[in-house]
Amino acid sequence: MPSPTQKQVVRVSCALAAVLSTGLAVGCTGALEAPRDHGSTPCAVAHTSQPVAPQNRARATLRISTVPTASALLHGGWQLEDSAEKFRRFVFMGKEATLEDVRAVDARGPIALEESTSPEGRVYTLARPFEGRGELYYTVRMPTEDPAAARVGAASEDHSIAEPTALRFVGREALLLPETNKPGAFPVTITVAAGEAEGASSFGWGATQMLEETPEALRAATWVSGAIGHADFRAADGSDFAAWDGYTTFDPRWAAAETASVRALTDEFVGLVPGETRKATSMLILPEHRTGSEFAVRLGVRGLIVSIDPRAPWASPIRIRVAQALLQRHMGGALWIGDRDHEATGYFFSEGFSRAAAQMILQDGGTLEPDDAAQATNSLLAALDVDAGKSDHDAQALRVRKDTATGALAALVLDYRLRKGAKPSSLRKFVRALFALAEASKRDTLSREEFDATVRASIPKEAESILGPLAKGDAPSLPSDLLGPCYRLKSGPIASFELGFEVRTAGEKTVIESVLPGTRAASAGLVRGDEILSLDYIDGRADAPVRMALEAPNAPKKVSFLPKGKSHAGRWFERTHAEHTVACP
Repeated sequence: MPSPTQKQVVRVSCALAAVLSTGLAVGCTGALEAPRDHGSTPCAVAHTSQPVAPQNRARATLRISTVPTASALLHGGWQLEDSAEKFRRFVFMGKEATLEDVRAVDARGPIALEESTSPEGRVYTLARPFEGRGELYYTVRMPTEDPAAARVGAASEDHSIAEPTALRFVGREALLLPETNKPGAFPVTITVAAGEAEGASSFGWGATQMLEETPEALRAATWVSGAIGHADFRAADGSDFAAWDGYTTFDPRWAAAETASVRALTDEFVGLVPGETRKATSMLILPEHRTGSEFAVRLGVRGLIVSIDPRAPWASPIRIRVAQALLQRHMGGALWIGDRDHEATGYFFSEGFSRAAAQMILQDGGTLEPDDAAQATNSLLAALDVDAGKSDHDAQALRVRKDTATGALAALVLDYRLRKGAKPSSLRKFVRALFALAEASKRDTLSREEFDATVRASIPKEAESILGPLAKGDAPSLPSDLLGPCYRLKSGPIASFELGFEVRTAGEKTVIESVLPGTRAASAGLVRGDEILSLDYIDGRADAPVRMALEAPNAPKKVSFLPKGKSHAGRWFERTHAEHTVACP
C-alpha cells in the first residue's frame, strides 16, 4: 500500500463526524455539513496539483467573471490550445445553477454543439474538433438574484462592520469543464474576476492561478473573491497556506499559523517522515452568518474549508475539529478500518479515534488547556445520554454522534492503558502500528478483526474491557483518573442542554421561528418574530449562558439565560486539587 504521503486520494467518511458540543463536523454530500450555499465536496478528492507542464501539451485558460448589470449571472470562457484530441466534450454538473448561451468557435468559425444529459450532468459535444486555438463561452445563472448570497456577517452587534463577499462558489456550480478522453490532470490557468476584488481558492491565493489539475479536483474546489487576506508558511516538511475572505473576531493569521503547526503534528502522529514530498496544505476561512452552530469544517481538495460565524472566537471546539479534519486525511482517508462499502462499520475509527487523537495532539502541542480537554471529554459523555426519542437529529446523525463518542472514549482509555503498561506505549504508537500493518500488506483497509488483534497484542490483559463494549456500540468503563491527577470522574444528576427555540432565515435577517413553552428561553422573554442581531452559546453546554441581542417589535433588547432542560443521570470529569500529589494548574 502506498504510504500516506504517497497516497493521492483522500477518502472522507460520508457521515456527520460529530464534534458533539463543538458543532457539527463537515465533509461530503449527504453527511458532513458544507458551508451554506457553497455546494459540497465529493467523498474522494484527488490531490494532484503540480507545476504547469511543458508547453507541448494541450493547455487551457478559463475565466469566470461577474456580470455588472445582472447579479445572478456569471460569464465563463475557455481558451484552448493544442486541444483537437484532448477536449471534445464538456460537462456541467451544477444542480441549482443553470447554464445558458453555450457557444464554441475556432479559426474556421462557429462550431455546433450537441447537448445531451448524463448521470453526471449536462453534456456539450463539439460537432468537430477544434483546429488550433479553440474558444468556448457560456453563462451561468445562479439560483438567487445575488450570487454572493452567503455574505459575510457583521463583526459587531450593531452590524456596523461588514465586508461583502464579491463571489463564492464550488467549482461544480459554475464551471463547465472538459471531459477528457485521456483521464488525468492538464495545465490550466484560471482567473476569477469580480470587479476589483482579490481572489483565492482551495489551491492557493490569487485571482489568477496556474494549475495542473484534473476536472474532478476543479469541480470540488471552492473559489472566492472579495476582501482576501492570506498567509504562507514554509517548513522542512512542506508548505502550508491560508486565505480568508472578510472579517472575524480573531486574527486569522494566528489561526493559520497554529493550523500549519497542527498539520505538521497530525502528519507526525501517523508516522509521516519530515522531508518527504508533500502537497501544500490549504485552509480557506470563510466568515458567514450561521445559525445552529458557530462553525463547520470540511476537507477540500488540498486542505480545509472553514465556515465560521464572524462573531465566533477561535476557541477550543474549532481547534479540535480542525485537528480532527487534518487527521481524517489519514485516519479514515489513507487507512480505513472496517468495510469500505458499509461506512458505519468504520465510524468508531474514522470519527471516534480521530477525535480523541486530535484532542491529544492539541494538548501535547500546548494549544488546548487541560480544562478545555476535560470539557471536550464531558461533551463525549453527554453525547451518550442523548434521548433518541427527543433528539432533533435524524437517526443517521444520532448514530454517528454516538459512534463518535464511543470510539473517542475507547481511544482515550486505550491510550491510558498503553501508557500504564509493562512496556509503556501510547495511542500514537498504536495508530502507527495499524498503518505499518496496512502498508506491509499493501492495503488501505484493515478488517475489524485485524484491528481487534492489534489491540490484543498491545494490551493482552485489558483488551476485552475495551473491545467488548466497543463491539456493542458502548463506551468502555472509564478510569476515574483518565484525564490525569487533576480531574476525577463524577456521577449524578446533570441538566440536559435545551436551547428552547428555533430560527429561520428571512432574506438577510435571522428571526425566531418558534419558542418551546416551559423552557428558560420562553421565561427569558423570547417570542416568535424577534430578529436575532447576535447569538452566542456553546452547543451542549447547559452551564454556559446563551447571550442574545434582539431587534424586538418595540425596541432592541439583550437576553441571557442558561439553556438547561430536565435533569438526568450522567457522568462528567471535575477538576480536583490533589495538593499532596501534584500542583494542578
